[in-house]
Amino acid sequence: CWDRVSDYFDIETTGLPHWAPFEIREEDLNLLGDVQGKTFLELACGSGRSVEYLINKGAQKVYAADISQEQINKSEKRNRQAIDNKKVELFCSPMEEKLEIEKVDYVISIFGIGWTLDIPKAFSYIKSYLKRDGKFIWSWEHPIYSNFEPGETMSDVRLKRSYFDNNPRILNDFMGEKGVQCHIPYHTVSEWFQELNKAGFKVNQIIEPPPTKLPEGT
Repeated sequence: CWDRVSDYFDIETTGLPHWAPFEIREEDLNLLGDVQGKTFLELACGSGRSVEYLINKGAQKVYAADISQEQINKSEKRNRQAIDNKKVELFCSPMEEKLEIEKVDYVISIFGIGWTLDIPKAFSYIKSYLKRDGKFIWSWEHPIYSNFEPGETMSDVRLKRSYFDNNPRILNDFMGEKGVQCHIPYHTVSEWFQELNKAGFKVNQIIEPPPTKLPEGT
């Protein structure tokens, strides 16, 4: 699926300085602070835009992984010089498989962690990648978002499924690609917090920034 649709996600808003679609940016949230000399792992790195951003900001080392070989190929092309200089190392790997890397200051994932098929395993590995005072920073949509079916206006919406229905969403012809089926796992907010707690994370903050740009017609 991700190999087939990789071109659709090779766009500016899929990586830093954006934390999410609709122009939610690092310069407004300041979640990372000064990255000079810091080490990073990005999960679901896509076409390597965040990797490029971090290196340009002075990161010491960036590891990055994505399940799609097509995305890794794009990331390699975008970050060729940094790879040759041993500042970037890429892996074609799902989040649920252990990476052999040195411990890092930050693990990040931008609209990626929600695709995991095994939260406990993914979170356990993420915890193991971090230094003692390391941070895990990630973004994902609020689960209620996928339960709404939009109409022609903001007020013209309806609830199409229960918030507590934990069955995955199945999208056919994903991104308009005929025959490409996409399964999106579904988890409530409480599930995410429970799994973070079980993995040994301390939650410092949860942020719900309003978008500064919305798609036309919403």
